[in-house]
Amino acid sequence: MNHHDSQRQLGTIIAFVFAILIVLSGAIWYALTRDGVEVVPETTNVQSAEDAVARKWPVYITTMTHLEGDWLEAASNEVFFDRQAGLVRHGLDIAEEYDAVLTIESEIPMALGMKRFGDNLLAEALARGHGVGTHCDISAKTRFTDVEMAAEFERRTTLIDALVGEENNLGCSGGGGYSDWYAGAVGAGLAYIDGGVGYHYLALPLSARPKGWTDKAIIKDYFHDPAPQNAEQFFHPFRIGALGFDEDEDGKLLMSGGALPRVDNFAEVGGFALHEQVDCPRGGCPFTQDDVTMIAEFVREFALDDDRTRPAKITFYFATEAFDNDNDAVLRSFFAAMRELVEDELVEWASQREVYETMEEYYAD
Repeated sequence: MNHHDSQRQLGTIIAFVFAILIVLSGAIWYALTRDGVEVVPETTNVQSAEDAVARKWPVYITTMTHLEGDWLEAASNEVFFDRQAGLVRHGLDIAEEYDAVLTIESEIPMALGMKRFGDNLLAEALARGHGVGTHCDISAKTRFTDVEMAAEFERRTTLIDALVGEENNLGCSGGGGYSDWYAGAVGAGLAYIDGGVGYHYLALPLSARPKGWTDKAIIKDYFHDPAPQNAEQFFHPFRIGALGFDEDEDGKLLMSGGALPRVDNFAEVGGFALHEQVDCPRGGCPFTQDDVTMIAEFVREFALDDDRTRPAKITFYFATEAFDNDNDAVLRSFFAAMRELVEDELVEWASQREVYETMEEYYAD
């Protein structure tokens, strides 16, 4: 065999081996993929984990409207009851024009009136896609045992449960004072408290309160100031596992704050602050375009600054009087401004319960 024949023979062998390798590679690929198994770069799983950690949580906008505990007439005076129910329905009507979500929370008198007069306002609000809950005007003057405090919560929640079903009544606004409101709320089966204010600090020792927040100072000056007194915590709901404002991921109660000053007081008090220097009378200041402009600016700036690493929540408090016909123009201006923020994908509407459900998802993530 000459030199050229040897080269040709070697080339044939190399070609044959290369062909076998190609066939074997194809067979392996088929075996791996025929049952839906894909061969993917190892970095894909790492990227997926990073995506999960980097999830962007929403900034929610919510409302509270309280059907108050001192409206004693509402339980027996149908004219008084109808007036308040009519204001709420008017608010629902306007909110729905702008795809907004309200949350209506009732104390004892209106709940009794709903049963007595056969007008289940809360069930109607729920059926219309809004939120409901309990308002807990538990006396800050009385020192209850844990069992008594739980009974105070239950006295209110049981009435609302009968109107909308226990599964739809998960939280309570208020419920502070000198007594252990954490033990009381958990003992009554509540999942969250929204609308935390200064009087929730009354049950805490001085060492766990802001400087200068004595009992007397809270009652006189700080009763309705934000609680907790930490803006980051206040606008980002968190679980607690004991009385106080220390986050506990395994805690049984969600503190769901974020309430701004009343919408009709916002301009007069100078916007949100940890301490409101000026207050309006119980009846509220006039609801004006200045309030709407300042609220919209606050929400936009907050949403743009928030890092979205956990859910955030801003709550607008609407007293029933804010839904009076005389406020129609400014109400529509408010809801139009919020709709613009929603369309800009800066915020999302939610009920108080929907915020709670998102926080459950956050802690499980």
